[in-house]
This record gives sequence, structure tokens and C-alpha cells, in this order.
Amino acid sequence: ESLGALRKALETERWDCVLSDFSLPTCNGLDVLRTVRERDPDVPFLFVSGSIGEEVAVAAMRAGAHDYILKDNLARLEPAVARELKDAVERRQHRETARTLRQVETKLRRVFESRMIGMVFWRKDGTVLEANEEFLRLTGYSSRDLHDGRINWRAMLPAEHLDLQAAPAEIEIRTRQDAPRQVLVASVPLDPAAQER
Repeated sequence: ESLGALRKALETERWDCVLSDFSLPTCNGLDVLRTVRERDPDVPFLFVSGSIGEEVAVAAMRAGAHDYILKDNLARLEPAVARELKDAVERRQHRETARTLRQVETKLRRVFESRMIGMVFWRKDGTVLEANEEFLRLTGYSSRDLHDGRINWRAMLPAEHLDLQAAPAEIEIRTRQDAPRQVLVASVPLDPAAQER
């Protein structure tokens, strides 16, 4: 019945779903919705109200409500809650997956930007898309060469190693100055489906 009571409830327990009337004694439904969303962006939130105009309903959905059920049609409530509980699990899984991917990307970026090893990403035709400073140093290319698309990994490789995959191998590559350089190379496709096309 009040935002204070709502905040206390949200602080003391984790809720699977929130059902709220739109007209409350000390606040309105949009205040309740904003308060819930500040605490949990994923928890299902449904309005159960006696009457709610179309404009208000649209505003509620835009603000983050998942559904609204009229009190004279409560038969919709159970399937709506079941649907939203299922969707909430998927939203949380998606958010967790995205968070994990960001962590992996951050770690990979730290390795890429270090000068421990040369790293390069290229297309199947050999066009280099991205290379770190160590790779450029080893091969004699500049960041301008990279930016202008003048680096081709396949052009540096001996013919017998053009299809080199994951196994590390010590090979001789040709630098920008056409000088030979012995390097240990390991390669892996990041998009196996693209490799097959």
C-alpha cells in the first residue's frame, strides 16, 4: 500500500513475480513499477486493475510492465504469470550469458593488447582484419598498413602452410620487407561455419 513497504519487501526477500493494482492508497502503479525496476530489471511485473485506460496501459508497458490484467478477466492471470515466469528465466540466462561473454572478451582483449605474443585475425582470403602491436613488430608492418588493408596473412605464408589450422608449427614467413622470419604459428578458425562456405 506504500512505496516504503514495497522497498522493505524488496530488500528482505527475492520475489518471483510482482502483481500490482494501478490505483493504490498512497501512490500509483507507475511509481510501484519504477521502484521495482530499480531493484530488479527482470522480475515479471503485471498490473491487475479494475480499469486502466489505453494510454495508461501503453505507458505502463513502455515503463517495463510485462502485462496488465483486468479484474473482470482474472482467467488470464494464471497463464500470464506462467508465461512471464518462463520469460524471466530466459531473460536472466541471456543477461548472464552476455555478462560472461563480456568477461571473456575483456580477458581476450587484455591478451591481445599485451606484447607477449603476436595475434592476428584474418578472413579466409588472408585479409588481416585486426592485429596487435607485437604482430606488427614481428612482420614489419605499421598500424597505417593495417588501417589501409595492406596486410595479407596468406601472402606471408609458404605455400605448404596456407591451410595451417590449430597445430602449432615453426615456419618461415615473409615480412613487409620480404625478409624471412622464423616464427611459431598456431591457428584456429573462430567461425567454423564460415570456414565451410
